[in-house]
Amino acid sequence: MSRQLTIAWLTTLLIGTPLPAWALMVERTLPERVQEADVIAAGTVVSQRSYEQPFHGIRMFYTEVTIQVDRFAKGGAGAAGPATVVLRVPGGTVGTERMTVSDMPTFQQGERVVVLGKRLNAQRSRLVNGRLGKFRLVRDPQSKLEMVMSDIGQPLSVTDLQALHMPVQTPQAVPAGAFLQRLEELAHE
Repeated sequence: MSRQLTIAWLTTLLIGTPLPAWALMVERTLPERVQEADVIAAGTVVSQRSYEQPFHGIRMFYTEVTIQVDRFAKGGAGAAGPATVVLRVPGGTVGTERMTVSDMPTFQQGERVVVLGKRLNAQRSRLVNGRLGKFRLVRDPQSKLEMVMSDIGQPLSVTDLQALHMPVQTPQAVPAGAFLQRLEELAHE
């Protein structure tokens, strides 16, 4: 009897609770993410602001992340003045409370990034495919080149590298210039 009750409770919880769209994320390939994105940009995180906003009666925190853009690989046409991208990312810290959302990245002031965004409105975008819509730019101490890493600082996956037409057997970092060039090409395919 308790097993049936547990199954019924879990079913009600899963079906009866309104879940945000990002809670049901399907991992997409890099070319699919590029095609979904309205904007692909490389730049520096210059500010963050967290706030609370209810979502279907559930308390939610969001963080607006502003990125000063150095280069657009997609969607930067017509940018007047200094170009910025503002991302709305689920999770954040409001007062003394912190909310983290699995599969959503965090950002650090001064961090160098490449982001794939989908416009929510004229002012804000969301990340395409959560954590997979953010890449870190890290300076290689030997070559002095900026290299692209995953959001968690790991080399790019073999799957992503193959999508970039870079035949490799092991994950590795990729020079930022080559990465952005390939994203531009994918955006126009």
